[in-house]
This record gives sequence, structure tokens and C-alpha cells, in this order.
Amino acid sequence: MIKDEKSLNEKKLIREFFSDVGSAYLADQDIILGIGDDAAVIKNSKNQCSVLSIDTALSDVHFFSDMDPSDIAYRSVSISLSDPLACGAKPSWFILSITLEETSTDWLSKFKSGLEDISSEFCIPLIGGDITKGPLSITVQVGGYTSESDIIKRSTANDEDLIFVTGSIGKSFQSLLNYKQGKGENSSYTRPSLRKGVASKLNGIASSAIDISDGLFQDLNEICKLSKKGAEGFF
Repeated sequence: MIKDEKSLNEKKLIREFFSDVGSAYLADQDIILGIGDDAAVIKNSKNQCSVLSIDTALSDVHFFSDMDPSDIAYRSVSISLSDPLACGAKPSWFILSITLEETSTDWLSKFKSGLEDISSEFCIPLIGGDITKGPLSITVQVGGYTSESDIIKRSTANDEDLIFVTGSIGKSFQSLLNYKQGKGENSSYTRPSLRKGVASKLNGIASSAIDISDGLFQDLNEICKLSKKGAEGFF
């Protein structure tokens, strides 16, 4: 992160002011998972569920304003895809809303190129969105599907579970440092990679999962709290 937007204590604010809004109606609307997990899960049919998540990226908070517009687009969508993947779902579409100070055809053409890159990589269409005038910000909603039996929650860890991480711990921070040092071209900061096949491989194996974009210990603590378990790590 460029600035400490987490100083607002996002999780605490969500718990105190938003997590129980309309919670009495979750079951009536076939909501299996609401606020508090990586994504919301809605039961569609006998065994199929929709998995929905949303993320907002702000200029000079979540990305550098001087980045190539194609990388801004790619990074904003890529980061949003990690939440449904952590729930065991395959992303199927995305919606994008963007706020712009001014409309530049050159900037937007490059931005579109980044959207097309990640759309092609994951075979997902952009199906809607909104454009508003204001400081640069990008909001991405991602939808995916999975069977009810394959949903992976934060709250279902078991005793004696082993803890695994996909990828390298600290790689995100290192890629940020590399970018600041002028090594950002084609880096994992401007174009973070996702392990597309991980979700399907976790189904039936992982008892719980979480996107650790906030850091291993902070996010592992979320699993522990929701699952009412402890954890031990040896480094």
C-alpha cells in the first residue's frame, strides 16, 4: 500500500457499523455467506451458488497515479479476482465503475487494453458499470459460481489443520519496493499474478481459506477468530 488506508481499521468498522444490517433476512433471501468473508455467497438452485465480491482502488492509495493506464486497469481487476478464488469459486464476470477527473481518449484506450488483457487471461466478460467525474478511483465487482458443497469459508478451520500459503510471503511488498526503485516494468506490482487453478484444487481439501492481502498474521487471525481456533507457526 502507498498510504496506510488500513489505519481506519476496516474490519473493525465493518463489524461495528455494517455487519448486522439486514442480517435477519439473510436466510429469507438464500444468502449463505454475508459480510465477514472474502465474498458473499447466494444460493441459486439446488446445489449452485453465486459468489460476489467488490473492491475499490484509489489513486495514490492502492496504485500510483503515474502508472501506465493499462497496468492500473489490470491491477484493479486482478486484485478483485482473489476474493472469489479464496472462497473456492471460479470468476465468471466483472462490473467496473470508474471515477475520472477528465476524459482522455489516449488514457482510456490504454486502460481498455489492460481490461482486455485480464479479460482474455481469465475468459471473463465486462458486463456493466458506471462512469462518474471526480478523483480517479476504480470499483470492481466480480461474480463467480461454485457448488454449495465446494464453498470454502473462513469459519470452518479444524483442529490439527496444517497451514499453507500459495506463493511467496512478502512478494507483494517486495514488488512495491522494486516499483519505487524504478524496477516496476512488467513487475508483479503492476500486474499481480493469480493462480487460476488454485480454487478447484482447494475444493475438498482445504477446510478454510482466506485472501492474505492484508498480511499473513492479520488474515490468519481472522480465520482463528471466526473458527474459534488457535494457530502455531514456526519460522
